[in-house]
Formats: sequence, C-alpha cells, structure tokens
Amino acid sequence: MHKAFREGGEQVIRKVMKNQPAVFLKLLVLLVPREMEVTHSGTVKAMSDDQIEATIEAIQGMLARREAGENAKVIEGVETVASPAPGLMAVADAKSDKRSRQCAHNELDRDMRD
Repeated sequence: MHKAFREGGEQVIRKVMKNQPAVFLKLLVLLVPREMEVTHSGTVKAMSDDQIEATIEAIQGMLARREAGENAKVIEGVETVASPAPGLMAVADAKSDKRSRQCAHNELDRDMRD
C-alpha cells in the first residue's frame, strides 16, 4: 500500500477528490478511529513548585525566541571578494621562490663553514 501511494498516491487522491467526492469523504471517515481513550497523567498538580517555575521559564524562552524570529530584520546582500590580478600573483610567487632559494643557499654556506 505504501509503495502504491509513493508511486502515484497524490495524483490519485486529487483525482478521487475531484471526480468522486463521496468516496473520498468515506475514505477520510474510515481513517478516523471510532473511539479514542484519553487519560490524564502528569498533571500540574503532581508537579513541584520548582518544576512549574522551570516549565514556565522554558515556555517564556520559546515564546521570546519565536517573537524575536518573527520580528527579525533580514538584510540580503552579496559578498564579493577581490582577487589579485594574475600578473601580481606571478610576481609574488617569483619573489617567494627567490627568497626560498636564498635561504637554502645561506643554510648550505653555513653548513659548509661548520
């Protein structure tokens, strides 16, 4: 049944809703349980004062975050990063290579003297 629904369920449901509304309504009714048992447990009366206060603080925090999100100002923009010109990169690389070779040459000279 799940496989059939995944393959074409939404399209079939829309077709039945449009062409056979009575059948669609009957299917909806069949999905609702005839009886539902509701039991109360963990009521506020069973909570300690500390638990009640912690729950109130948690709810207030959730409401504050929701309100902050709804009132948030969104700034949209595009970040651009300038890259150096290709010629400048080649000059910088050449200078870096020259420095590396010079350092290696100086170290070799020191080693030979020692």
